[in-house]
Amino acid sequence: MNKTEKSNVIRATLLCAILFEISTIQDEEVYVNYPLFVEDAAKYSGKGLGRGKGIRKKRHIHHQRRSNYQYFTEFPSLFQKNTHLSQVQFDLIVEDIGDQREYVLKKTNILCLSYEDMVLLTLIWLVKYESYSSLSLMFGVSEYVISITINTMTEVLCAYFMRYIPNKQSSTTQSSLSSHILFVLDGTIHMRLRPQKSQHFWYNTHYEMHGMVTQLLVDFDGYIAAFETGFPGSMHDSTQANHSHTIRSAIGMNFALTDSAYSGLDFCVAGYKPSQLQEDPNRVEFDRISRREQKIVEHINGFFKKCRTVSKKKAFEHSVPLHIRCVGMACGLYNFRKACGEFSVKKSEM
Repeated sequence: MNKTEKSNVIRATLLCAILFEISTIQDEEVYVNYPLFVEDAAKYSGKGLGRGKGIRKKRHIHHQRRSNYQYFTEFPSLFQKNTHLSQVQFDLIVEDIGDQREYVLKKTNILCLSYEDMVLLTLIWLVKYESYSSLSLMFGVSEYVISITINTMTEVLCAYFMRYIPNKQSSTTQSSLSSHILFVLDGTIHMRLRPQKSQHFWYNTHYEMHGMVTQLLVDFDGYIAAFETGFPGSMHDSTQANHSHTIRSAIGMNFALTDSAYSGLDFCVAGYKPSQLQEDPNRVEFDRISRREQKIVEHINGFFKKCRTVSKKKAFEHSVPLHIRCVGMACGLYNFRKACGEFSVKKSEM
């Protein structure tokens, strides 16, 4: 079997579970980050991917596999494609949460995954939102181990990434409208699977979906200054912001630029509705500047689209507390990457 035929077998048998570029794998690499040979996968593909007795029976034969961490070290471009992190950034995260290694290993009691693999698995799940069965094939462990790893590592990683959320004023960059306007406040929705109970509670009539809403407070340097999440989709934006004590505390005696949905709040400078402009040149000019400066939030929304656990295009199927931790990880990860020199904002967009 030549290289092309082997590549076709991998694509045909493992389908969308493969996240790696097959063309970069050499002929002698038969594991490809999976616990069974490609030929074995072709033989037992008719019995179900990961569910048939054939694959489970064969799995113990090839238990000696290379570390997933080593594969991502050898293929840095694949690492950036799947987790949107560079190797240096990943090593920094693992080093910073190294003090939690004993706590994680003691709580999970998992010996078949290294600590680096646990971090890598959780980050891939955060960004790609792969099913447990796909992750089980990739890392060569059971779905139970995947579940325990994600539930534990999301707590650790969320606490770590929350360090990059200041929850206070950390920038002196101000709006061109006023020196007291230092933030932009906006809400974003994260799609959830339709619940069996209280469906109206999570349903958002504007987006026509069931979801959880997050209120983002962004400074004019592009960083997330504070956020609050867990709001049901049926709650109005102004009501959410009024109950966001963390955001109100971060704004302090200053103001946040918002759209017309936040009108009436004493800490917000809300924009006008189209019907309120009435060809008033002053209002039209204010509305133009306000809309231009609020575009800074679109950089964060664009990043959220890449994290499928918090995007609007992928329904989250797990618990609300786990979804909240995913939002915290995504917000902190954005500030973390921005602090590393990414997501620069052009002056023309300000």
